[in-house]
Amino acid sequence: MPDPLLSVTRLHAGALPRVRRLLALEQHEDTDLDLSRRHCVSIHPSETHVLARLQGKPAGTAAVSFAGSEEAHLWGAATACWARRRGVYHALVTARLELARRRGCRVAITRAHPRMAPMLAEMGFGTRCDELLMRTTLR
Repeated sequence: MPDPLLSVTRLHAGALPRVRRLLALEQHEDTDLDLSRRHCVSIHPSETHVLARLQGKPAGTAAVSFAGSEEAHLWGAATACWARRRGVYHALVTARLELARRRGCRVAITRAHPRMAPMLAEMGFGTRCDELLMRTTLR
Protein backbone atom coordinates (compact mmCIF):
# COMPACT_ATOMS: atom_id res chain seq x y z
CA MET A 1 0.00 0.00 0.00
CA PRO A 2 1.58 3.30 -1.06
CA ASP A 3 2.25 5.90 1.60
CA PRO A 4 -0.62 8.45 1.60
CA LEU A 5 1.92 11.28 1.40
CA LEU A 6 3.34 9.93 -1.87
CA SER A 7 2.77 11.78 -5.16
CA VAL A 8 4.10 11.21 -8.67
CA THR A 9 4.43 13.91 -11.32
CA ARG A 10 5.84 14.15 -14.80
CA LEU A 11 9.42 15.40 -14.73
CA HIS A 12 10.46 18.04 -17.25
CA ALA A 13 13.83 17.74 -18.98
CA GLY A 14 15.32 20.81 -17.32
CA ALA A 15 14.72 19.46 -13.82
CA LEU A 16 16.23 16.01 -14.41
CA PRO A 17 19.92 16.82 -13.69
CA ARG A 18 19.06 18.55 -10.39
CA VAL A 19 16.84 15.67 -9.28
CA ARG A 20 19.54 13.16 -10.21
CA ARG A 21 22.00 14.96 -7.93
CA LEU A 22 19.51 15.20 -5.06
CA LEU A 23 18.60 11.55 -5.19
CA ALA A 24 22.18 10.37 -5.68
CA LEU A 25 23.07 12.10 -2.41
CA GLU A 26 20.45 9.98 -0.65
CA GLN A 27 22.11 6.70 -1.64
CA HIS A 28 23.91 5.26 1.39
CA GLU A 29 24.30 1.60 0.48
CA ASP A 30 27.40 0.60 -1.44
CA THR A 31 25.39 -1.94 -3.43
CA ASP A 32 22.92 0.68 -4.73
CA LEU A 33 23.31 2.10 -8.20
CA ASP A 34 22.74 5.79 -7.70
CA LEU A 35 19.94 7.40 -9.61
CA SER A 36 22.18 9.54 -11.73
CA ARG A 37 23.79 6.42 -13.22
CA ARG A 38 20.40 4.80 -13.79
CA HIS A 39 19.23 7.85 -15.71
CA CYS A 40 22.37 8.57 -17.70
CA VAL A 41 20.51 8.33 -21.01
CA SER A 42 19.67 11.70 -22.50
CA ILE A 43 16.04 12.67 -22.77
CA HIS A 44 14.57 11.80 -26.16
CA PRO A 45 11.14 12.90 -27.41
CA SER A 46 9.87 9.33 -27.02
CA GLU A 47 10.81 9.28 -23.31
CA THR A 48 8.85 10.54 -20.36
CA HIS A 49 10.39 10.74 -16.90
CA VAL A 50 8.34 10.78 -13.71
CA LEU A 51 9.31 11.83 -10.21
CA ALA A 52 7.89 10.47 -6.96
CA ARG A 53 7.87 12.78 -3.95
CA LEU A 54 7.29 11.65 -0.39
CA GLN A 55 6.33 14.46 1.97
CA GLY A 56 7.48 16.84 -0.77
CA LYS A 57 10.99 15.35 -0.95
CA PRO A 58 12.19 13.55 -4.14
CA ALA A 59 11.94 9.83 -3.38
CA GLY A 60 12.25 8.07 -6.72
CA THR A 61 12.27 8.46 -10.46
CA ALA A 62 11.57 6.34 -13.52
CA ALA A 63 11.07 6.58 -17.26
CA VAL A 64 8.86 5.21 -19.99
CA SER A 65 9.69 5.09 -23.70
CA PHE A 66 7.22 4.49 -26.49
CA ALA A 67 7.89 2.22 -29.44
CA GLY A 68 5.37 3.29 -32.02
CA SER A 69 1.86 3.81 -30.79
CA GLU A 70 1.22 0.42 -29.21
CA GLU A 71 4.17 -0.45 -26.98
CA ALA A 72 5.48 1.17 -23.79
CA HIS A 73 8.85 0.28 -22.26
CA LEU A 74 9.12 0.99 -18.52
CA TRP A 75 12.71 1.41 -17.41
CA GLY A 76 15.10 3.11 -15.03
CA ALA A 77 13.01 3.02 -11.85
CA ALA A 78 14.95 3.75 -8.71
CA THR A 79 13.98 4.64 -5.15
CA ALA A 80 16.08 6.56 -2.63
CA CYS A 81 17.17 4.36 0.29
CA TRP A 82 15.27 6.37 2.91
CA ALA A 83 11.99 5.95 0.97
CA ARG A 84 12.08 2.19 0.45
CA ARG A 85 9.11 0.00 1.44
CA ARG A 86 6.69 2.92 1.24
CA GLY A 87 5.14 2.25 -2.17
CA VAL A 88 7.38 4.45 -4.31
CA TYR A 89 8.14 1.78 -6.93
CA HIS A 90 4.47 0.78 -7.13
CA ALA A 91 3.47 4.42 -7.63
CA LEU A 92 6.10 4.89 -10.35
CA VAL A 93 4.86 1.81 -12.22
CA THR A 94 1.24 2.93 -11.87
CA ALA A 95 2.02 6.43 -13.17
CA ARG A 96 3.88 5.09 -16.20
CA LEU A 97 1.13 2.60 -17.00
CA GLU A 98 -1.40 5.41 -16.90
CA LEU A 99 0.73 7.49 -19.29
CA ALA A 100 0.89 4.49 -21.64
CA ARG A 101 -2.88 3.92 -21.45
CA ARG A 102 -3.58 7.57 -22.25
CA ARG A 103 -1.26 7.31 -25.25
CA GLY A 104 -3.21 4.28 -26.51
CA CYS A 105 -0.55 1.63 -25.93
CA ARG A 106 -1.72 -1.98 -25.83
CA VAL A 107 1.40 -3.53 -24.26
CA ALA A 108 3.81 -2.49 -21.48
CA ILE A 109 7.20 -4.16 -21.09
CA THR A 110 9.62 -3.90 -18.19
CA ARG A 111 12.74 -5.60 -16.89
CA ALA A 112 12.82 -5.82 -13.15
CA HIS A 113 14.69 -7.32 -10.24
CA PRO A 114 13.25 -10.73 -9.28
CA ARG A 115 12.13 -9.40 -5.89
CA MET A 116 9.78 -7.04 -7.74
CA ALA A 117 8.13 -9.87 -9.72
CA PRO A 118 5.33 -10.60 -7.21
CA MET A 119 4.23 -6.96 -7.09
CA LEU A 120 4.45 -6.63 -10.88
CA ALA A 121 2.43 -9.84 -11.28
CA GLU A 122 -0.29 -8.32 -9.06
CA MET A 123 -0.33 -5.36 -11.46
CA GLY A 124 -0.89 -7.66 -14.46
CA PHE A 125 2.65 -8.32 -15.68
CA GLY A 126 3.71 -11.82 -16.63
CA THR A 127 7.17 -13.32 -17.11
CA ARG A 128 8.19 -13.85 -20.73
CA CYS A 129 11.79 -14.99 -20.36
CA ASP A 130 14.58 -15.34 -17.81
CA GLU A 131 17.65 -13.15 -18.19
CA LEU A 132 20.96 -13.25 -16.43
CA LEU A 133 22.69 -9.91 -15.96
CA MET A 134 26.44 -10.34 -15.81
CA ARG A 135 29.09 -7.80 -14.92
CA THR A 136 32.85 -7.53 -15.06
CA THR A 137 35.31 -4.91 -13.89
CA LEU A 138 37.35 -3.41 -16.71
CA ARG A 139 40.14 -1.83 -14.74
